Amino acid sequence: MTAGIHGMMAAGGGASWTPAQATTDGGVSPEHWYRADDAYQESARSNVCDETNDVVGSITDKTTNADHISQGTADNKPLWIANVINGHPVIRFDGSNDTIQGAFTTGGSLSQPNTIIILAKMAADEVNDNLHHFYCDGDDGSNRNIVMKNSGPIPDKVSYNAGTNLYGDPPTGDFIIFLAVFNGNSGLGYKNGILDASGAIGSDAIDGVTLASKYDGNYVASIDFVEYLIYNSVLSVADMNQIGNYVATRYWLSWTTIE
Repeated sequence: MTAGIHGMMAAGGGASWTPAQATTDGGVSPEHWYRADDAYQESARSNVCDETNDVVGSITDKTTNADHISQGTADNKPLWIANVINGHPVIRFDGSNDTIQGAFTTGGSLSQPNTIIILAKMAADEVNDNLHHFYCDGDDGSNRNIVMKNSGPIPDKVSYNAGTNLYGDPPTGDFIIFLAVFNGNSGLGYKNGILDASGAIGSDAIDGVTLASKYDGNYVASIDFVEYLIYNSVLSVADMNQIGNYVATRYWLSWTTIE
């Protein structure tokens, strides 16, 4: 069953629920939460982004961990673009050299299981170009929970990876709500609530995040980024639907109820 787009109710919590509250079923809160409407022009976080084409030097971690992520190099800063999706802004990464990164310093390393939710749209000309493009990665080479679009050996499919590629179907050039469960041999990947992949995903922990590229700045993506959340647990189905419906409601998207 696919929920309606307008006036959608978040499962178990009503349309007013946000990740600032614990989930209704499991009572869990995000370890880290980044959203495009809470960004600054400098990594020092002095001037907020509030006009289209402001550069983005930092994105706020909206949890009490306050592990903000940043980009200090002017040429690598993405742009803040107003009123792109249901009146909300996006952070636009150019697919050339834009990326932003940070460590989970306060929250620390998160061993599995973890659940990541990321809302982003990849540029149409990257969707079928048979190249790697990262939606998100860890911030170093040893602790990584990844959502990306692959090249070979299975070109242009989404890969959920914590040491092992778990392949899903190719993305589209639309906004997609990805929900990925990183849980060893019981990994899961969903797009907009629809099961995309299940099986072995690897056992890596995660101790930071990189948006729109691999942790080392390679394999950049041309994406409009909206939200990233990470929970240090396997969420219940009810909680997955509550978070998925929150994202869908806020941005006027659809979410298929996970049964």
